[in-house]
Amino acid sequence: MKKYLLTFGLILSVAISPEFIALADSEQSGGPQMIAVGQTTSNRDSRPKAPSRQSIYCYYDGSSLYFSFAYSEGDCDLTVSSASGIQFYTFSSDAPESVFIGAVSGASITILTEAGNTYVGEIE
Repeated sequence: MKKYLLTFGLILSVAISPEFIALADSEQSGGPQMIAVGQTTSNRDSRPKAPSRQSIYCYYDGSSLYFSFAYSEGDCDLTVSSASGIQFYTFSSDAPESVFIGAVSGASITILTEAGNTYVGEIE
């Protein structure tokens, strides 16, 4: 019984760690906006494959986009499309990266990686 309580306590302490609480507070108070980025195409053939373990964390703070790839995919071409036009940027997925894009809303982002994968997301 003690083992289960200890395990539950450890899981609970990680779930309410200061980083998660700070992120939740910043999103509620108008802080960084988390952007869901999903894969659209792959460099693989048409055979069915297991789901990708790639995770891309993307945040927008009102002027910059922040990216962190779980697995590096080399250099990336970023396209930001909004009512004010289309902007192009390049960044590396080897380490967490930030790209200054200025103030935009209602924009779509497209990331084309050197590995041949394409990811898309929306800035609200």
